[in-house]
Amino acid sequence: MSRVFVVHQPTGRDRLTGAIKPTMDLSPAREFGELRFILREWENPFSDIAATVAEVQRVLRGEGFDERDFLLLVGNPVLIGIVAAEAAYLTYGSLRMLQWNRSEHCYQAVSAQLGDVDAGAAAA
Repeated sequence: MSRVFVVHQPTGRDRLTGAIKPTMDLSPAREFGELRFILREWENPFSDIAATVAEVQRVLRGEGFDERDFLLLVGNPVLIGIVAAEAAYLTYGSLRMLQWNRSEHCYQAVSAQLGDVDAGAAAA
């Protein structure tokens, strides 16, 4: 079964209670597989970018991310770029992503072949 790797759960502060809560319902993506969150919702790429890259690598490599899995690219654009780059590295440039279709109210699969990405070191 495929898995859906989500950059992180976007959150915001509730105006009434001040509590931090999810700002997006990602549950429709479960149609494509189990949701796996890569980073904590409060991850800040500006505090320590090297640590952020290392965490993305640890999660994707540790979970065995491969070409059967999907990416759900939501949140901070820097984090999205890091996740997509590492995923492409691990799959020789073959990515499967989910895109929200507003008119149908569902996610749709989108595939892209990014060319020759050298994943030789990924096996190491």
